[in-house]
Amino acid sequence: MIIAILDLITIAALLFGLFFMFAGALGLWRLPDFFNRAHAASKCVTLGVSGLLIAAVLHFAALYASPQRDAPAWESLFGAATKSVLVIVFLYTAAPVGSHMLARAAHLDGAKKDHRTLGDDLETDRAESRA
Repeated sequence: MIIAILDLITIAALLFGLFFMFAGALGLWRLPDFFNRAHAASKCVTLGVSGLLIAAVLHFAALYASPQRDAPAWESLFGAATKSVLVIVFLYTAAPVGSHMLARAAHLDGAKKDHRTLGDDLETDRAESRA
């Protein structure tokens, strides 16, 4: 019974991750300018990879709980969970910083903004600091 529940939660985590990966790919394809695309890529890849890693850990837990399957050693389950948590922490730390750096470099390089963009706070701050 517990294995079936773990398998269902694993499927849900996979679907969660795949949904966000698909949404990120769709955002890269459909959004109008670099800044919107960078936002979609950063947010969706972070959530998508997190969902896939959580699904992998849950799958290892289901394998460990099953008496009928070739269960991995406890250390491999702990190792997979530890590595997944470390990757998720790194991803949640590095992805926003990298996205911010790319967006700032594109802004300073003069990347075109979509005509529907309502404001440019960085340019406003730079103009105020010059005055």
